[in-house]
Amino acid sequence: MSLVRYRTRSTNLVIAVAGVSILAAGCSMEPVDAPVGAPVEQYEVATIHATYPIYASVDDMIGASDTVVQGTIVGSRYEASYPLPPSTDDVRFSPHAGLTAEELAQLDPTPLTVYTMQVDEVVAGDVLPSQIEVMQVGGVLDGVEYISEESPLAVDPDAQVVLVLSEQPSGYFDLPNPAQGAFAVSEGETLEPLSEANELDVSTISDLRRSAEAANLEVA
Repeated sequence: MSLVRYRTRSTNLVIAVAGVSILAAGCSMEPVDAPVGAPVEQYEVATIHATYPIYASVDDMIGASDTVVQGTIVGSRYEASYPLPPSTDDVRFSPHAGLTAEELAQLDPTPLTVYTMQVDEVVAGDVLPSQIEVMQVGGVLDGVEYISEESPLAVDPDAQVVLVLSEQPSGYFDLPNPAQGAFAVSEGETLEPLSEANELDVSTISDLRRSAEAANLEVA
């Protein structure tokens, strides 16, 4: 069970979800009528925190992932994730098992940002389309901008990045740990973590390829 925590000047709300990957399976996704990149002063600003697995090594992180891709972030939009009625009584497969319709209606939606990534190279994993969509917690919802320190994908449009991703049943991708699985590319193969919290021992794309081989992912 993971926690998503919202904090504003007037609200301190904790929502429990069974991991970010469950958001796509246990919730419906709806677009939010708010322009990405609008001036912050248009919104009340809040922080949102989500917990993720912390991997002790690059091998562990790659082993929990489906693909490693290099490319650029070319667009983004806001969406909201609304709880769906449970499909089973087993909480392992349905995060809202046991809740009544009235209880579901009282749950807060989760603000999301969906990034469009232009895929230049699949470093490891299955062949992907030329563009994929990467979902992360945080965004604008009901006039509030929720900023997530764990989702560092606010990069320059032309910047090359490498992301370690898992594919969800919805077709979206997400990072098993956004702080550990996102890198900026410089000088061809050199990687720099997008998050200062990333202390994994990885400095080149070749390092990721070696870990992918150990995890039996197909390597380009």
